[in-house]
Amino acid sequence: MGSFSLPLTRSPTSHFSHWLGPESGWVCFNVDAIVSASTSFGSVVGLLCDHTGSWLSGFQKAIGVLQPLQAELWALLIGLLFAWGPRIFFVQIHSDCVEVVKLIKADNASTSLISLVRAIVALRQKGWVTNITWNPRDSNLPTDMLVKYVDPCCTNLFNYLCLLLHYCLYCL
Repeated sequence: MGSFSLPLTRSPTSHFSHWLGPESGWVCFNVDAIVSASTSFGSVVGLLCDHTGSWLSGFQKAIGVLQPLQAELWALLIGLLFAWGPRIFFVQIHSDCVEVVKLIKADNASTSLISLVRAIVALRQKGWVTNITWNPRDSNLPTDMLVKYVDPCCTNLFNYLCLLLHYCLYCL
């Protein structure tokens, strides 16, 4: 087989979009990733909110040297693992990476050549309901802003960015 490569496409439109929460009883996980152009070092963040938009928890993680598509897939996988831990059974995941959403929703995702895609598909097949959707970067602003400030040494989940998150969600 040949090599597999996808260019990363962010928001294909430039209009401003508002965050749309999930239905009552569901939680929403907004995930994002960034890779430094100079070092190829990547970081991911995820914000977990209820259907009203109230912040529940989140994570940030430095993930090492990798390609942008890999970073976006890691953000999704870590977000799903984070939600699976406390057994949240109805999860809507928002990603601003079109390619990731397409890869995960593809008919052949369970046999993908990309191991991260296969891991995400396997995790989604556990005893819960997940819905992965593409959201424009404009409606993913809190995660888009937070991922730029991940400490390269950070490998832990966080709860200490609550004030910054509150500012991002309600003051911008």
